[in-house]
Amino acid sequence: MADRTPAGGRASSPLTPRRIAALVLALAAAVLVWQNRADTTLTVFGVSVTAPLWLFTLAMLAVGILIGALLSRRGRSD
Repeated sequence: MADRTPAGGRASSPLTPRRIAALVLALAAAVLVWQNRADTTLTVFGVSVTAPLWLFTLAMLAVGILIGALLSRRGRSD
């Protein structure tokens, strides 16, 4: 049977710091969704939308990521 250790000779652990951080963030996101399941009404420019608070939070996260992506274009002049 073939030995599956990396070139350094040590077997890699399945729990790397990156995976632990991802697990902690996923758990925090699950708690956020669980605690914010109640419907909330948001009114913008006279339009009212009713949805769970976690959905509004997710939408604002997406807007923030989009703004960050648009502003982080380095080396390009428009």
